Amino acid sequence: MPFTHENSPRLTVWLILLIPFTIWNATYVLLRPYSLPGGKWHKPFSWNENYASVDLMYSRRNWESGDGFVAAHDILHLTECALAASYLWIIFVYGKPIKGLRRNVTGKHASLAVILGLMEGAMTLEMTLMCSE
Repeated sequence: MPFTHENSPRLTVWLILLIPFTIWNATYVLLRPYSLPGGKWHKPFSWNENYASVDLMYSRRNWESGDGFVAAHDILHLTECALAASYLWIIFVYGKPIKGLRRNVTGKHASLAVILGLMEGAMTLEMTLMCSE
């Protein structure tokens, strides 16, 4: 009997929402100083201005100090995003629909989906704990 994996619809929705927001945040950080107020690409990121005034890790002062933590953290976020996208791709390409977003994957694709999902979850936990210190 082959190994099977059935995805959770709640997790699937979470991962679908995670990807665009992760890319948006990483783009803002990795494009600094151009995405900061006064930069030539600030307009699409203008809503981040209020956030940067509260969380100084996203501010101009932090960028000018040369602190690379946020950029390194966002590179890890993009890796997390790639793992989430890979998991979703396997679920939707190789999974047989059950009901709604619920899919059932079997065989080696199920094994790979579980491994990718666990890696993505471990990265999310590690980065959450790293930022809460």
